Amino acid sequence: MNIGIDIDDTLVETTKDLEKDILSYEGGQEVIEHIEEVMRGEIPTENIRKFMATYLTSRLEKLKIKKNAVNVIDKLKNDGHKIVFITSRGEEERKRCN
Repeated sequence: MNIGIDIDDTLVETTKDLEKDILSYEGGQEVIEHIEEVMRGEIPTENIRKFMATYLTSRLEKLKIKKNAVNVIDKLKNDGHKIVFITSRGEEERKRCN
């Protein structure tokens, strides 16, 4: 069986881990107001583009997988399932932030 697993806020706590950066960012309130769009990889304003350019890559590199997620994924793989990781963030979104 093919099993798709979303990454942001499913496999890792993306929003929670970004929260500290959002709250310390001068325009953080606007980021919070658009968090659903941000988590879909959308960049609706210049302020959010600046936030993403400042924090996105460095923060995403430090995200930790949720407790037991690796064990569950390993079990699924060992049981013969194909695991596909899903994210709405692609190279284009990263390029737009820079």
